[in-house]
Amino acid sequence: MADQAPTPVMTRGAAVSVALGSGFSGVSALVVQLLAARWLTKADNGEFLVFWSAVFACYAVLMGIQQEVVRGTATVVLDPSRARSRTMPVALGVGAVVAFGAGVTWPWWHEMVLPGRALVVAVVALVSLVAFSGHLAAQGALMGHRRWHIAAGLSAGEAAVRLVAVGVALLAAASVDMVEMAVVVSSAVWLVLLVWPAGRAAASARADVDARVLARQVAQASAATLGTAVLVVGFPTVMRVTVDAQTWKTSAPLVLAIMLTRAGLLMPIQAFQGAVVSYFLDPARPRAASLVRLSALVMAVSVVLAGLAGLLGPWLLGLLRPDYVLSGRLLAALTLAAGVMGLLAVFGSAALAVGRHGAYAAGWLTAAGVAWVTLLVTWHLLGLGLEVCSVGALVVGPAAGMVVHVVAVRQALAHRPPVRPEG
Repeated sequence: MADQAPTPVMTRGAAVSVALGSGFSGVSALVVQLLAARWLTKADNGEFLVFWSAVFACYAVLMGIQQEVVRGTATVVLDPSRARSRTMPVALGVGAVVAFGAGVTWPWWHEMVLPGRALVVAVVALVSLVAFSGHLAAQGALMGHRRWHIAAGLSAGEAAVRLVAVGVALLAAASVDMVEMAVVVSSAVWLVLLVWPAGRAAASARADVDARVLARQVAQASAATLGTAVLVVGFPTVMRVTVDAQTWKTSAPLVLAIMLTRAGLLMPIQAFQGAVVSYFLDPARPRAASLVRLSALVMAVSVVLAGLAGLLGPWLLGLLRPDYVLSGRLLAALTLAAGVMGLLAVFGSAALAVGRHGAYAAGWLTAAGVAWVTLLVTWHLLGLGLEVCSVGALVVGPAAGMVVHVVAVRQALAHRPPVRPEG
């Protein structure tokens, strides 16, 4: 009698649940930035966007925690005898190291990121890095244990708390300090999960390697997400240190457009990366075919969104702020650039799934480095406008990084053929 085909790691219902949760996360981030642009003065909003960029760049660096926890706990689910270290202490330790590093380097960045801000804003932001590390570990363990609906709820819940907190602060006409602190309070929402058995199981989940190896793998993935941080949410900060002060004063509409086009497409992709790793490891699906389908989906969505951005974007910006004027062509180009970066994220997740951690890191760091060099060359040497420089950097950089990922995945698939059901 033939063996039954393996049960898929992710059912269609679970995929829909994760997509809805991560989609809500992206939409809520977009709404927060729109609310800030509407309620804050142009000067205050410029400072808020830099704070947002810096904080979420740090969060992006920590995404390596979720990726490794998904991989390690999913492996233990398939073979419980391989259970080794607990994932939560390692995650919190990584978060503490990042927060400590940011605190030590305070003299070099606080005037750019938090000019004139109270010290309490920086302290709250640094504490949130540790809390968000716990959030990523809990969510990663839920995904690894195939508790997809709870993982989706956690993602949506964290985003919802941030949206409500920032909305209340803006409606109360709070200072920019309070609005910025409202952004990071949601990092501790995952602690509510400890009330339920599934949450406690996620907090005590084990990976398939000891703590030292897990920490090293998280560090490798986090080094790669340094590139993610620069490209996805940290690019406005890179722009600020590249261009002159006079240009920066008039760049708020472009900065907002860059962040909004990424919030609409890339934040869901980032939240969905753990699911992509599990999906690619699913023995019920051919790996290469899965990668092609995911890539086609990302590009199809980005093309549709680019069309909408080109047609409706200028009008919507005008409704938000009459003094925020950008062309439809620019908004469409920025959205397509986000799609290229989305492909980089998909192929990077595939590289992680086949164990090519070094190539994953190299791809993202290559993308970030090439993007910054492109921005520097086009701005300082070619003298092009900031809009053209930004679009060029956000396309050329991710394309270069994607080449690194594609080569690594092809090599891995050539040496490790996909698992097929036995007949």
